[in-house]
Amino acid sequence: MVVNADFHIHSGEDPLDRLPHTVFEVIDRAAARGVRCIAITDHWHYTFNDDYAAHAAARGVLLVPAIEARILDRDLIILNADAGAERLRTFDDLRAYRASRDIFTIAPHPFYPINASIRELAAPHIDQINAIEISSCYLSWHDGYNKQAAAFARAHGKPLIASTDAHGLWQVGNVWTELVCDELSLPAVIAALRAGRATPVHRPMTHWELFKFFVIGDAPRKAKNAWRRLRGTLYVEPDVAVRIAAKRELRHCVPD
Repeated sequence: MVVNADFHIHSGEDPLDRLPHTVFEVIDRAAARGVRCIAITDHWHYTFNDDYAAHAAARGVLLVPAIEARILDRDLIILNADAGAERLRTFDDLRAYRASRDIFTIAPHPFYPINASIRELAAPHIDQINAIEISSCYLSWHDGYNKQAAAFARAHGKPLIASTDAHGLWQVGNVWTELVCDELSLPAVIAALRAGRATPVHRPMTHWELFKFFVIGDAPRKAKNAWRRLRGTLYVEPDVAVRIAAKRELRHCVPD
């Protein structure tokens, strides 16, 4: 069977973005758009429970337990995660975690010029990256970062996964990854990903969509987070020691 999947969606439980929509609304939107497998990947926070999974199943959607973890101060999506993934901070942590769970990792927006992109850390830790994301945030005349991601994936034999990185319900169903699965179950989805039975399906954003994403959505969130940092009410990010370790590792990285 062919399943449309989106493995990078944020919800109102995200401690960083504090979005206005609930997980239930994300699931309903995915079902309405024909996306039958989704992962809620909130920043640093494991958003999954039996009620969410049951709500999804009742609508013919598989909810994959997941998180957008912060590893050496860089984003990394972990599928088939549990709450223990919230405590991961380094690639050594991730290796130990992988030894106990059948996880699948995706490097999101890997070469976009933002602090959270993995960029130079991708090649040295390629053994801990299972797939590379094609981001939905691009225009028809400007797609260099995704092209760089695709070239990197080819060079390292990694599959490409298209996902929305949805911060608004309007994004869900705009792009997806087609999976060829034996059935709609978590083991079958992970097996399909590992076997490379995944085809990214994506299109560029319109200028209006890009405006909605960055100007209407992202800029106000960043302003609110700056104010929350000043007030000391922002969700605690990875500690200073991890940031120092990340900078130290970057000194020894040669761009791929």
